[in-house]
Amino acid sequence: MRSGTFQNIYLNRLESNIHSLRSLIGEKKILFMVKAESYGHGLLPIAEHAVSQCQIKTLGVATLQEALELRRGIPDGEFDIYVFSDLGFDLDQGLESYRNFRLIPVISSIELLKRFVGSQDMKYVPLCLMLNTGMNRLGVEENQLNELIGILKLSGRTQIDHLMTHFSDAFKDENSDKKTIRQYQKFQESTALFKRFNIQVKDSSVSNSAAILRKIGLDES
Repeated sequence: MRSGTFQNIYLNRLESNIHSLRSLIGEKKILFMVKAESYGHGLLPIAEHAVSQCQIKTLGVATLQEALELRRGIPDGEFDIYVFSDLGFDLDQGLESYRNFRLIPVISSIELLKRFVGSQDMKYVPLCLMLNTGMNRLGVEENQLNELIGILKLSGRTQIDHLMTHFSDAFKDENSDKKTIRQYQKFQESTALFKRFNIQVKDSSVSNSAAILRKIGLDES
């Protein structure tokens, strides 16, 4: 008779990994992804340990529901939560949840940006923008940047609180990594474009785990 399947999670190894990460990035901030039950390791136990024992200040999830579970499960935790894909803007009380629970939506399309700047619930919510520089999963397209800038100008927003993109091939070795270099150049050009239009970029991030290990994009915050 087969016994049930189980897994052991060693939290001290998480601390060791984060320590190794900080040895590479110095004082840079870490956006710690805990989507999909912390990739199967348990959403609340991993998030709580990361915040309380590893000094993680920023968590990332995929859905609004995950973000609300974090806020309710760790009510006294001092950390930011970014929601990356299923923002729940169309749900009842979806928009106001970002204000009430101190959540940050990652805006990845012109349509979402219009909803964001047009909502009174979002007036004091930080603006986080995702640009598509080549991963082709999420993000505002390069040919939409002028429209994006126009929307920001009309809304009175003069600051992007967090500008980000995501590398698609950063795991490749340096000899075959032309795409990552092109992606980073596009991101830097976009950042410069915003500044030319007097839109300040406060924080910026590009580097997934593979890029960090190769020290790509560590000039960002």
